[in-house]
Amino acid sequence: MAKRYTDTNKWRKDFIRSLQVPYKLLWLYILDECDHAGIWHVELDVASLRIGYELDIIKAISAFGNHIIIFDDGNKWFIPDFIDFQYGILNPQNRAHNSVLELLQKYKLKGHIRGLQGYKDKDKDMDMVKDMDKDKEEREIFDIFRKEYPGTKRGNDIEFDNFIKHHKDWRDILPILIKRLEYQKEARQVRKSKNLFVPEWKNLSTWINQRAWEEIINTEN
Repeated sequence: MAKRYTDTNKWRKDFIRSLQVPYKLLWLYILDECDHAGIWHVELDVASLRIGYELDIIKAISAFGNHIIIFDDGNKWFIPDFIDFQYGILNPQNRAHNSVLELLQKYKLKGHIRGLQGYKDKDKDMDMVKDMDKDKEEREIFDIFRKEYPGTKRGNDIEFDNFIKHHKDWRDILPILIKRLEYQKEARQVRKSKNLFVPEWKNLSTWINQRAWEEIINTEN
């Protein structure tokens, strides 16, 4: 005989209180009769016989609303709240939970439950760590360029934040900044060697905001 947790506060909940007596009994029957993954193989005639009330499938679906997920051409109902109440967060390392996960995967029902939220949060945390590592790497690349820039400049975080604020394509630009800077340094040296006018370097923020890395420096008079 299977044993399950029961919610002693269910009689205070608006959903239960709003149900007509036959469908109130049907809901409790489904919670007892569904499998360990919260899936009920719909047999309304059997339920009617056992409960002692004539039940209508349309009225049942209307009464239960979004508390059930209907699938398999209406032959199965899934109760998402069952997972959350009986197990909390599903743990794949737990053999009993793993069996539930396999059924949810089989019927493509994972997206309907909150019981995996802990793992979604962990995935988000991992993504956040990856994003932080990527951001750190990008800032370090920018800092190499910033230190090489001859003009007036501020701290790396200030200049980098200004860079990404003004240019949506900054990730495409970042890898070429140092190369473009080297080109401009060399071109300026050529102009100096020919006694041609060479302007002072702009402030780095101005150079960035004006997309000066795109400038082609004329090395002829």
